[in-house]
Amino acid sequence: MKKEMLHISVRSLVEHVLRSGDLKFEFSGPSRSVEAIRAHQKVQRSRPEEYLREVAVSTRVESENFILEIGGRIDGVYQYPGRAVIDEIKTTARDLDSIETENNLHWGQVKTYAYIYAVQKGLDRIGVQLTYFQLDTGETRELGREFTADELEGFFQDLVSRYFHWAETITSWRRTRDESLRETAFPFRAYRRGQRRMAVEVYRAVKNKDRLIVQAPTGIGKTMAALFPAVRAMAEGFSSKVFYLTAQHDE
Repeated sequence: MKKEMLHISVRSLVEHVLRSGDLKFEFSGPSRSVEAIRAHQKVQRSRPEEYLREVAVSTRVESENFILEIGGRIDGVYQYPGRAVIDEIKTTARDLDSIETENNLHWGQVKTYAYIYAVQKGLDRIGVQLTYFQLDTGETRELGREFTADELEGFFQDLVSRYFHWAETITSWRRTRDESLRETAFPFRAYRRGQRRMAVEVYRAVKNKDRLIVQAPTGIGKTMAALFPAVRAMAEGFSSKVFYLTAQHDE
């Protein structure tokens, strides 16, 4: 059986596997997002000449049924003779004294980058650093560690193994879902006037990844003319999700 190709970023992989419940939530609007980008750039510009910015890395891992391609862009790498330090920059509006030194997501991300980089460069040991930038004060705090390649490999293999387990589960569910959708018939005895034509156009738009604007009179069944072909197209592998919005009328 041909293996299914999966693609995921380092950050998404770590967040998917290591995220756990927490009542803490730090909201930031669009203006803060712009501030965060500028803060990243400011920190990067302050680094010495041994520091390489925005270093792209990727790797592939195979299981019995999948090929997983993992990629991402490291904020920065200190390159010294025979030694490297991976730098991951995080911005926050919280007081730096309240930053948790054992943030699993942040450490997981920088350790994953470190493993991929160490493998690519043939390093036996590698340093990692989390740099926190406080958006309101401009204060920074750096937390550093060092790991052997073997330590990072154990962490990485466990991370990927847990993701593959989820992938097996979700893939099995999708097969069941798609088989059910392919067998699903149009839920009414017959199409209304104009409804079939709209359904055909919706299916074609989803298949070809086009945009479709429909103007049609009330009563032809536009909602079903959109949803039915959309889920059938999903069963054929032309899309992975369906979102729909309808007007709400209060009785």
